[in-house]
Amino acid sequence: MIHRLNTKLVSIGVFTLLVVLTITGAYGQSQATTGNIEGRIVDSNGAVVPNASVKATNQDTGLEKSATADGDGNYRVVFLPPGKYTVSATAPGFGDVKSSDVTVTVGGKTTLDVSLSPAGVSNNQVTVTSESTIETTRTSISTTVDQKAIENLPINGRNFQDFATLTPGVIRDPRGGDLSVGGQVADVPDTSLTELARLPGVSGVSLDRRITGTMERTGATIGSTWVRESLGFDGTGIGIAVIDSGVANWHDDLGAGRVTRFVDFVNFQSTAYDDYGHGTHVAGILVGSGSHSPDGRMAGVAPQANLVSVRVLDGTGRGLTSDVMAGLQWILDNKAQYGIRVVNLSLGHPVYEPASVDPLVQAVDALWDAGVVVVCSAGNAGRNGYVTVSSPCNSRKAITVGAINDHGTPDISDDTTTTYSSRGPTALDLVAKPDLVAPGNRIVSLRSAGSYQDLLFPDRRVAADPAEPGVIEYVGPAARAGIDASTIRLSRVCAIRDQCEW
Repeated sequence: MIHRLNTKLVSIGVFTLLVVLTITGAYGQSQATTGNIEGRIVDSNGAVVPNASVKATNQDTGLEKSATADGDGNYRVVFLPPGKYTVSATAPGFGDVKSSDVTVTVGGKTTLDVSLSPAGVSNNQVTVTSESTIETTRTSISTTVDQKAIENLPINGRNFQDFATLTPGVIRDPRGGDLSVGGQVADVPDTSLTELARLPGVSGVSLDRRITGTMERTGATIGSTWVRESLGFDGTGIGIAVIDSGVANWHDDLGAGRVTRFVDFVNFQSTAYDDYGHGTHVAGILVGSGSHSPDGRMAGVAPQANLVSVRVLDGTGRGLTSDVMAGLQWILDNKAQYGIRVVNLSLGHPVYEPASVDPLVQAVDALWDAGVVVVCSAGNAGRNGYVTVSSPCNSRKAITVGAINDHGTPDISDDTTTTYSSRGPTALDLVAKPDLVAPGNRIVSLRSAGSYQDLLFPDRRVAADPAEPGVIEYVGPAARAGIDASTIRLSRVCAIRDQCEW
Protein backbone atom coordinates (compact mmCIF):
# COMPACT_ATOMS: atom_id res chain seq x y z
CA MET A 1 0.00 0.00 0.00
CA ILE A 2 1.36 3.40 -0.92
CA HIS A 3 1.19 6.01 1.85
CA ARG A 4 1.09 9.62 0.82
CA LEU A 5 1.47 12.83 2.74
CA ASN A 6 -1.78 14.56 3.67
CA THR A 7 -0.63 18.17 3.68
CA LYS A 8 -1.18 21.50 2.01
CA LEU A 9 1.37 24.32 2.27
CA VAL A 10 0.25 27.93 2.60
CA SER A 11 2.52 30.97 3.03
CA ILE A 12 1.30 33.95 5.04
CA GLY A 13 3.20 37.21 4.47
CA VAL A 14 6.69 36.57 5.73
CA PHE A 15 5.45 33.34 7.32
CA THR A 16 4.51 30.03 5.74
CA LEU A 17 1.68 27.93 7.05
CA LEU A 18 1.19 24.21 6.77
CA VAL A 19 -2.50 23.53 6.32
CA VAL A 20 -3.35 19.93 7.14
CA LEU A 21 -6.33 18.63 5.20
CA THR A 22 -8.56 15.80 6.28
CA ILE A 23 -7.94 13.83 3.12
CA THR A 24 -6.75 10.40 2.15
CA GLY A 25 -4.31 9.31 -0.51
CA ALA A 26 -2.79 12.77 -0.93
CA TYR A 27 0.51 13.33 -2.69
CA GLY A 28 2.76 15.96 -1.11
CA GLN A 29 4.25 17.40 -4.30
CA SER A 30 6.04 20.70 -4.61
CA GLN A 31 3.74 23.31 -6.12
CA ALA A 32 4.83 26.43 -7.98
CA THR A 33 3.45 29.78 -6.82
CA THR A 34 5.83 32.11 -8.63
CA GLY A 35 7.13 32.82 -12.11
CA ASN A 36 10.31 34.12 -13.73
CA ILE A 37 11.37 36.94 -16.02
CA GLU A 38 14.41 36.20 -18.12
CA GLY A 39 16.01 37.20 -21.35
CA ARG A 40 19.07 38.59 -23.09
CA ILE A 41 20.64 42.06 -23.09
CA VAL A 42 22.21 43.23 -26.38
CA ASP A 43 23.27 46.55 -27.88
CA SER A 44 21.80 48.20 -30.99
CA ASN A 45 24.11 46.08 -33.19
CA GLY A 46 23.02 42.83 -31.59
CA ALA A 47 26.22 42.32 -29.58
CA VAL A 48 25.74 41.02 -26.05
CA VAL A 49 25.99 43.43 -23.13
CA PRO A 50 27.48 41.50 -20.19
CA ASN A 51 26.94 42.41 -16.53
CA ALA A 52 23.93 44.64 -17.22
CA SER A 53 21.71 45.31 -14.20
CA VAL A 54 18.05 44.31 -14.35
CA LYS A 55 15.38 45.21 -11.78
CA ALA A 56 11.78 43.96 -11.72
CA THR A 57 9.24 45.97 -9.67
CA ASN A 58 5.74 44.70 -8.96
CA GLN A 59 3.38 47.49 -10.00
CA ASP A 60 0.82 46.65 -7.30
CA THR A 61 2.92 45.78 -4.25
CA GLY A 62 6.24 47.54 -4.93
CA LEU A 63 8.17 44.28 -4.48
CA GLU A 64 11.59 44.58 -6.14
CA LYS A 65 14.00 41.88 -7.27
CA SER A 66 17.23 42.34 -9.17
CA ALA A 67 19.56 40.28 -11.31
CA THR A 68 22.80 40.75 -13.23
CA ALA A 69 23.36 39.51 -16.76
CA ASP A 70 26.11 36.97 -17.23
CA GLY A 71 28.97 37.10 -19.71
CA ASP A 72 26.64 36.11 -22.54
CA GLY A 73 24.13 38.84 -21.71
CA ASN A 74 21.59 36.42 -20.22
CA TYR A 75 19.73 37.29 -17.03
CA ARG A 76 17.04 35.68 -14.91
CA VAL A 77 14.86 37.24 -12.19
CA VAL A 78 13.30 34.32 -10.30
CA PHE A 79 10.61 33.60 -7.71
CA LEU A 80 8.37 36.52 -8.67
CA PRO A 81 4.78 36.45 -7.37
CA PRO A 82 2.27 36.65 -10.24
CA GLY A 83 1.29 40.14 -11.38
CA LYS A 84 2.38 43.00 -13.59
CA TYR A 85 5.94 44.27 -13.34
CA THR A 86 7.98 47.24 -14.50
CA VAL A 87 11.38 45.99 -15.66
CA SER A 88 14.36 48.31 -16.04
CA ALA A 89 17.74 47.48 -17.53
CA THR A 90 20.92 49.53 -17.42
CA ALA A 91 24.61 49.17 -18.18
CA PRO A 92 27.56 51.62 -18.12
CA GLY A 93 27.68 53.69 -21.33
CA PHE A 94 24.10 52.84 -22.32
CA GLY A 95 20.77 54.51 -21.79
CA ASP A 96 18.27 52.97 -19.42
CA VAL A 97 15.40 50.86 -20.73
CA LYS A 98 12.14 50.55 -18.84
CA SER A 99 9.21 48.34 -19.80
CA SER A 100 5.86 48.34 -17.96
CA ASP A 101 3.03 45.82 -17.71
CA VAL A 102 5.31 42.80 -18.00
CA THR A 103 3.03 39.97 -16.88
CA VAL A 104 4.23 37.12 -14.67
CA THR A 105 2.00 34.08 -14.20
CA VAL A 106 2.17 31.16 -11.79
CA GLY A 107 4.73 28.64 -13.02
CA GLY A 108 5.33 30.68 -16.18
CA LYS A 109 8.42 32.13 -17.82
CA THR A 110 8.17 35.60 -19.29
CA THR A 111 10.96 36.30 -21.77
CA LEU A 112 12.02 39.93 -21.98
CA ASP A 113 14.83 40.63 -24.45
CA VAL A 114 16.29 44.13 -24.25
CA SER A 115 18.25 46.17 -26.79
CA LEU A 116 20.30 48.98 -25.21
CA SER A 117 21.34 52.05 -27.18
CA PRO A 118 24.30 54.27 -26.30
CA ALA A 119 23.60 56.93 -23.69
CA GLY A 120 21.64 59.85 -25.20
CA VAL A 121 20.21 57.78 -28.05
CA SER A 122 16.50 56.90 -27.95
CA ASN A 123 14.52 54.05 -29.55
CA ASN A 124 15.58 51.39 -27.08
CA GLN A 125 13.66 48.20 -27.71
CA VAL A 126 12.32 45.34 -25.68
CA THR A 127 10.70 42.14 -26.83
CA VAL A 128 8.34 40.38 -24.46
CA THR A 129 7.00 36.87 -24.79
CA SER A 130 5.36 34.61 -22.22
CA GLU A 131 5.37 30.87 -22.24
CA SER A 132 4.81 27.85 -20.08
CA THR A 133 7.94 25.77 -19.76
CA ILE A 134 8.85 22.32 -18.57
CA GLU A 135 11.03 22.70 -15.50
CA THR A 136 13.56 19.87 -15.56
CA THR A 137 15.03 20.50 -12.11
CA ARG A 138 11.82 20.41 -10.04
CA THR A 139 8.87 18.11 -9.56
CA SER A 140 6.20 20.78 -9.38
CA ILE A 141 2.87 21.62 -10.93
CA SER A 142 1.01 24.92 -11.16
CA THR A 143 -1.99 26.62 -12.70
CA THR A 144 -3.37 30.08 -13.43
CA VAL A 145 -7.10 30.74 -13.13
CA ASP A 146 -7.84 33.45 -15.71
CA GLN A 147 -11.04 35.45 -16.29
CA LYS A 148 -12.51 32.86 -18.62
CA ALA A 149 -11.91 30.11 -16.08
CA ILE A 150 -13.53 32.24 -13.38
CA GLU A 151 -16.63 32.77 -15.53
CA ASN A 152 -16.95 29.00 -15.98
CA LEU A 153 -16.21 27.94 -12.43
CA PRO A 154 -18.22 24.92 -11.23
CA ILE A 155 -20.37 26.62 -8.58
CA ASN A 156 -23.14 24.04 -8.26
CA GLY A 157 -23.74 23.91 -4.53
CA ARG A 158 -21.04 26.59 -3.98
CA ASN A 159 -18.60 23.96 -2.73
CA PHE A 160 -15.05 25.29 -2.60
CA GLN A 161 -13.73 21.82 -3.34
CA ASP A 162 -15.17 22.11 -6.86
CA PHE A 163 -12.91 25.12 -7.43
CA ALA A 164 -9.86 23.26 -6.11
CA THR A 165 -10.25 20.54 -8.74
CA LEU A 166 -9.30 23.11 -11.41
CA THR A 167 -5.71 22.85 -10.20
CA PRO A 168 -3.53 20.16 -11.83
CA GLY A 169 -2.91 17.28 -9.46
CA VAL A 170 -6.10 17.88 -7.45
CA ILE A 171 -8.77 15.19 -7.74
CA ARG A 172 -11.56 13.79 -5.64
CA ASP A 173 -10.73 10.65 -3.74
CA PRO A 174 -13.23 8.10 -5.07
CA ARG A 175 -13.19 6.24 -1.77
CA GLY A 176 -14.47 9.05 0.44
CA GLY A 177 -15.18 12.02 -1.78
CA ASP A 178 -12.52 14.19 -0.13
CA LEU A 179 -9.85 15.98 -2.13
CA SER A 180 -6.60 14.28 -2.97
CA VAL A 181 -4.28 17.26 -3.04
CA GLY A 182 -0.61 17.63 -3.81
CA GLY A 183 1.17 19.83 -1.27
CA GLN A 184 0.49 23.39 -2.40
CA VAL A 185 1.97 26.78 -1.61
CA ALA A 186 -0.21 29.89 -1.73
CA ASP A 187 -0.06 33.45 -0.39
CA VAL A 188 -2.91 34.20 2.01
CA PRO A 189 -3.57 37.56 3.76
CA ASP A 190 -3.31 37.49 7.54
CA THR A 191 -6.90 38.67 7.75
CA SER A 192 -8.06 35.49 6.00
CA LEU A 193 -6.46 33.02 8.39
CA THR A 194 -9.55 32.53 10.53
CA GLU A 195 -11.69 31.94 7.46
CA LEU A 196 -9.10 29.54 6.04
CA ALA A 197 -9.03 27.51 9.25
CA ARG A 198 -12.83 27.19 9.16
CA LEU A 199 -13.01 25.83 5.62
CA PRO A 200 -14.41 22.30 5.26
CA GLY A 201 -11.61 19.76 5.10
CA VAL A 202 -9.01 21.90 6.92
CA SER A 203 -8.29 20.19 10.23
CA GLY A 204 -5.52 22.50 11.40
CA VAL A 205 -3.06 25.23 10.52
CA SER A 206 0.58 25.42 11.66
CA LEU A 207 3.54 27.60 10.83
CA ASP A 208 6.11 26.47 8.30
CA ARG A 209 8.80 26.64 10.94
CA ARG A 210 12.52 27.11 10.71
CA ILE A 211 14.57 23.91 10.82
CA THR A 212 18.16 23.79 12.06
CA GLY A 213 20.72 21.01 11.86
CA THR A 214 21.66 19.25 15.11
CA MET A 215 25.33 18.90 16.04
CA GLU A 216 25.77 16.23 18.73
CA ARG A 217 28.92 14.15 18.13
CA THR A 218 31.22 11.72 19.84
CA GLY A 219 34.26 9.72 18.94
CA ALA A 220 34.12 6.17 20.17
CA THR A 221 35.35 2.90 18.77
CA ILE A 222 32.22 0.78 18.76
CA GLY A 223 33.20 -2.15 16.64
CA SER A 224 32.08 -1.72 13.04
CA THR A 225 35.46 -2.78 11.64
CA TRP A 226 35.16 -6.12 13.42
CA VAL A 227 31.57 -6.53 12.23
CA ARG A 228 32.57 -5.74 8.65
CA GLU A 229 35.64 -7.98 8.60
CA SER A 230 34.27 -10.86 10.68
CA LEU A 231 30.61 -10.95 9.71
CA GLY A 232 30.77 -9.44 6.24
CA PHE A 233 28.13 -6.74 6.84
CA ASP A 234 29.22 -3.70 4.81
CA GLY A 235 25.95 -2.15 3.63
CA THR A 236 25.85 -3.83 0.23
CA GLY A 237 22.42 -3.44 -1.32
CA ILE A 238 21.19 -0.91 1.25
CA GLY A 239 20.16 2.61 0.26
CA ILE A 240 20.48 5.31 2.93
CA ALA A 241 18.90 8.73 2.40
CA VAL A 242 20.36 11.69 4.27
CA ILE A 243 18.14 14.76 4.63
CA ASP A 244 20.67 17.45 5.38
CA SER A 245 22.77 20.21 3.77
CA GLY A 246 23.89 18.20 0.73
CA VAL A 247 27.17 16.47 -0.02
CA ALA A 248 30.48 17.55 -1.56
CA ASN A 249 30.44 17.02 -5.32
CA TRP A 250 33.58 14.91 -5.13
CA HIS A 251 35.42 13.17 -2.35
CA ASP A 252 37.60 10.13 -2.85
CA ASP A 253 36.43 8.66 0.47
CA LEU A 254 32.96 8.47 -1.08
CA GLY A 255 34.33 6.88 -4.24
CA ALA A 256 32.83 6.70 -7.69
CA GLY A 257 29.12 6.09 -7.69
CA ARG A 258 28.71 5.87 -3.90
CA VAL A 259 26.30 8.84 -3.96
CA THR A 260 23.60 7.52 -6.27
CA ARG A 261 21.40 10.63 -6.31
CA PHE A 262 21.49 14.27 -5.19
CA VAL A 263 18.24 16.24 -4.82
CA ASP A 264 18.23 19.93 -3.90
CA PHE A 265 15.12 21.55 -2.37
CA VAL A 266 16.96 24.77 -1.48
CA ASN A 267 18.46 26.07 -4.72
CA PHE A 268 17.26 23.28 -7.05
CA GLN A 269 20.75 22.54 -8.39
CA SER A 270 21.43 19.28 -10.17
CA THR A 271 25.13 18.99 -9.26
CA ALA A 272 25.95 17.88 -5.72
CA TYR A 273 27.37 20.47 -3.32
CA ASP A 274 27.50 21.20 0.40
CA ASP A 275 28.27 24.79 1.34
CA TYR A 276 27.44 24.16 4.99
CA GLY A 277 29.50 21.00 5.51
CA HIS A 278 27.28 19.00 7.84
CA GLY A 279 25.74 16.72 5.22
CA THR A 280 29.17 15.69 3.90
CA HIS A 281 30.31 14.86 7.41
CA VAL A 282 27.27 12.65 7.98
CA ALA A 283 27.83 11.00 4.59
CA GLY A 284 31.32 10.01 5.67
CA ILE A 285 30.04 8.41 8.86
CA LEU A 286 27.55 6.41 6.86
CA VAL A 287 29.41 5.28 3.74
CA GLY A 288 32.96 6.71 3.83
CA SER A 289 35.57 4.25 2.57
CA GLY A 290 38.36 5.40 4.91
CA SER A 291 40.75 5.48 1.97
CA HIS A 292 42.88 8.27 3.47
CA SER A 293 43.28 6.70 6.91
CA PRO A 294 45.76 3.96 7.84
CA ASP A 295 44.29 0.55 7.03
CA GLY A 296 40.96 2.26 6.37
CA ARG A 297 40.31 2.48 10.13
CA MET A 298 38.21 5.63 9.66
CA ALA A 299 35.80 3.94 7.29
CA GLY A 300 32.14 4.68 7.74
CA VAL A 301 29.65 2.30 9.28
CA ALA A 302 28.43 0.90 5.96
CA PRO A 303 31.05 1.71 3.30
CA GLN A 304 29.31 -0.33 0.59
CA ALA A 305 25.85 1.16 1.10
CA ASN A 306 24.46 3.59 -1.46
CA LEU A 307 23.83 7.16 -0.38
CA VAL A 308 21.01 9.44 -1.53
CA SER A 309 21.61 13.07 -0.54
CA VAL A 310 18.52 15.25 -0.10
CA ARG A 311 19.44 18.89 0.50
CA VAL A 312 16.99 20.89 2.67
CA LEU A 313 19.40 23.02 4.74
CA ASP A 314 21.05 26.14 3.34
CA GLY A 315 24.66 27.31 3.63
CA THR A 316 24.16 28.28 7.28
CA GLY A 317 22.42 25.08 8.34
CA ARG A 318 18.87 26.41 8.32
CA GLY A 319 15.76 25.36 6.44
CA LEU A 320 12.00 25.16 6.49
CA THR A 321 9.54 22.47 7.50
CA SER A 322 8.04 22.50 4.00
CA ASP A 323 11.42 21.72 2.41
CA VAL A 324 11.98 18.81 4.78
CA MET A 325 8.51 17.51 3.96
CA ALA A 326 9.22 17.84 0.25
CA GLY A 327 12.38 15.81 0.79
CA LEU A 328 10.50 13.14 2.74
CA GLN A 329 7.88 12.94 0.01
CA TRP A 330 10.57 12.60 -2.66
CA ILE A 331 12.06 9.69 -0.73
CA LEU A 332 8.62 8.09 -0.40
CA ASP A 333 8.07 8.38 -4.15
CA ASN A 334 11.56 7.11 -5.11
CA LYS A 335 12.47 4.61 -2.38
CA ALA A 336 12.03 1.60 -4.63
CA GLN A 337 14.15 3.02 -7.45
CA TYR A 338 17.11 3.77 -5.17
CA GLY A 339 16.64 0.93 -2.69
CA ILE A 340 16.15 3.34 0.21
CA ARG A 341 15.53 1.46 3.46
CA VAL A 342 16.84 3.98 5.99
CA VAL A 343 16.48 7.77 6.34
CA ASN A 344 18.76 9.90 8.50
CA LEU A 345 17.39 13.17 9.97
CA SER A 346 19.85 15.24 11.99
CA LEU A 347 17.63 18.32 12.17
CA GLY A 348 14.42 19.57 13.70
CA HIS A 349 12.55 22.33 15.49
CA PRO A 350 10.97 22.62 18.96
CA VAL A 351 7.65 20.88 19.54
CA TYR A 352 4.79 23.33 19.14
CA GLU A 353 1.84 20.99 18.65
CA PRO A 354 0.86 17.40 19.40
CA ALA A 355 2.44 14.81 17.14
CA SER A 356 -0.97 13.86 15.78
CA VAL A 357 -1.34 17.25 14.09
CA ASP A 358 2.32 18.10 13.42
CA PRO A 359 2.75 17.93 9.61
CA LEU A 360 6.43 17.03 9.91
CA VAL A 361 5.70 14.13 12.23
CA GLN A 362 2.94 12.96 9.90
CA ALA A 363 5.39 12.97 7.01
CA VAL A 364 7.87 10.86 9.00
CA ASP A 365 5.10 8.47 10.01
CA ALA A 366 4.05 8.06 6.37
CA LEU A 367 7.58 6.98 5.45
CA TRP A 368 7.72 4.54 8.34
CA ASP A 369 4.37 3.06 7.37
CA ALA A 370 5.77 2.56 3.87
CA GLY A 371 8.57 0.38 5.26
CA VAL A 372 11.40 2.92 5.56
CA VAL A 373 13.21 3.18 8.90
CA VAL A 374 13.54 6.81 10.02
CA VAL A 375 16.39 7.58 12.43
CA CYS A 376 16.30 11.02 14.04
CA SER A 377 18.66 12.99 16.27
CA ALA A 378 16.89 13.96 19.51
CA GLY A 379 18.15 17.56 19.52
CA ASN A 380 20.62 19.89 21.23
CA ALA A 381 18.51 21.40 24.01
CA GLY A 382 19.45 19.04 26.84
CA ARG A 383 20.88 21.84 28.95
CA ASN A 384 17.34 23.17 29.21
CA GLY A 385 16.29 20.00 31.01
CA TYR A 386 13.58 17.49 30.26
CA VAL A 387 10.83 17.73 27.61
CA THR A 388 13.34 19.05 25.06
CA VAL A 389 13.23 16.41 22.30
CA SER A 390 12.62 18.18 18.98
CA SER A 391 10.15 17.54 16.15
CA PRO A 392 9.93 15.25 14.20
CA CYS A 393 11.87 13.11 16.66
CA ASN A 394 8.81 13.11 18.92
CA SER A 395 7.23 10.71 16.45
CA ARG A 396 6.32 7.42 18.10
CA LYS A 397 7.45 5.61 14.97
CA ALA A 398 10.85 7.23 14.39
CA ILE A 399 13.92 5.84 16.16
CA THR A 400 15.07 8.82 18.23
CA VAL A 401 18.73 8.82 19.21
CA GLY A 402 20.34 10.63 22.13
CA ALA A 403 24.07 11.38 22.46
CA ILE A 404 26.66 9.86 24.76
CA ASN A 405 30.21 10.89 25.59
CA ASP A 406 32.64 7.97 25.61
CA HIS A 407 35.36 10.01 27.33
CA GLY A 408 37.90 8.83 24.79
CA THR A 409 37.73 5.13 25.57
CA PRO A 410 36.10 2.11 23.90
CA ASP A 411 34.97 0.89 27.34
CA ILE A 412 31.24 1.57 27.62
CA SER A 413 31.34 1.50 31.43
CA ASP A 414 32.53 5.12 31.58
CA ASP A 415 30.08 6.44 28.98
CA THR A 416 27.75 9.24 30.04
CA THR A 417 24.94 11.16 28.39
CA THR A 418 26.21 14.45 26.98
CA THR A 419 24.97 17.60 28.63
CA TYR A 420 23.48 18.96 25.42
CA SER A 421 21.57 15.86 24.28
CA SER A 422 17.83 16.57 24.40
CA ARG A 423 15.83 14.64 26.98
CA GLY A 424 12.33 13.25 27.10
CA PRO A 425 9.53 12.80 27.64
CA THR A 426 8.28 14.61 24.58
CA ALA A 427 6.41 17.88 24.94
CA LEU A 428 2.60 17.70 24.95
CA ASP A 429 2.39 13.95 24.25
CA LEU A 430 4.78 12.83 27.05
CA VAL A 431 6.21 9.92 25.05
CA ALA A 432 9.35 8.31 26.46
CA LYS A 433 12.24 9.42 24.27
CA PRO A 434 14.97 8.99 23.14
CA ASP A 435 14.69 5.37 22.15
CA LEU A 436 18.41 4.71 22.41
CA VAL A 437 21.72 6.54 22.72
CA ALA A 438 24.84 6.46 20.57
CA PRO A 439 28.18 8.27 20.26
CA GLY A 440 27.47 11.93 19.68
CA ASN A 441 30.63 13.91 20.51
CA ARG A 442 33.99 14.36 18.75
CA ILE A 443 33.60 12.27 15.59
CA VAL A 444 36.08 12.42 12.74
CA SER A 445 34.57 12.29 9.27
CA LEU A 446 34.64 13.92 5.85
CA ARG A 447 35.30 17.60 5.34
CA SER A 448 33.59 19.71 2.69
CA ALA A 449 36.45 22.06 1.82
CA GLY A 450 35.50 25.73 1.84
CA SER A 451 32.12 25.14 3.48
CA TYR A 452 30.71 27.26 6.29
CA GLN A 453 31.74 24.78 8.97
CA ASP A 454 35.16 24.24 7.43
CA LEU A 455 35.93 27.96 7.45
CA LEU A 456 34.36 28.53 10.87
CA PHE A 457 36.44 25.84 12.58
CA PRO A 458 39.78 25.53 10.73
CA ASP A 459 41.45 24.26 13.92
CA ARG A 460 39.25 21.16 13.87
CA ARG A 461 40.85 19.75 10.73
CA VAL A 462 43.14 16.73 11.15
CA ALA A 463 45.76 15.05 9.01
CA ALA A 464 44.31 11.63 8.33
CA ASP A 465 47.37 9.78 7.09
CA PRO A 466 50.77 10.18 8.86
CA ALA A 467 52.43 9.17 5.58
CA GLU A 468 50.99 12.32 4.00
CA PRO A 469 51.59 15.03 6.63
CA GLY A 470 50.68 17.81 4.20
CA VAL A 471 47.19 16.51 3.58
CA ILE A 472 44.38 18.10 5.54
CA GLU A 473 41.65 15.59 6.06
CA TYR A 474 38.00 15.58 6.68
CA VAL A 475 36.90 16.45 10.14
CA GLY A 476 33.73 17.93 11.48
CA PRO A 477 30.46 17.18 13.20
CA ALA A 478 28.49 14.05 12.45
CA ALA A 479 25.03 13.28 13.74
CA ARG A 480 24.74 10.46 16.21
CA ALA A 481 21.64 9.60 14.24
CA GLY A 482 23.94 9.08 11.27
CA ILE A 483 25.69 6.30 13.12
CA ASP A 484 22.46 4.58 13.99
CA ALA A 485 20.98 5.10 10.53
CA SER A 486 23.47 2.48 9.45
CA THR A 487 23.40 0.26 12.51
CA ILE A 488 19.62 -0.19 12.66
CA ARG A 489 19.27 -2.07 9.39
CA LEU A 490 22.72 -3.62 9.31
CA SER A 491 22.91 -4.77 12.94
CA ARG A 492 26.35 -3.29 13.27
CA VAL A 493 28.31 -0.53 14.95
CA CYS A 494 30.78 2.19 14.00
CA ALA A 495 34.56 2.39 14.44
CA ILE A 496 35.69 6.01 14.24
CA ARG A 497 38.34 7.38 16.61
CA ASP A 498 37.87 10.79 18.22
CA GLN A 499 40.41 13.42 17.23
CA CYS A 500 38.40 16.62 17.43
CA GLU A 501 34.97 18.02 18.05
CA TRP A 502 32.68 20.81 16.86
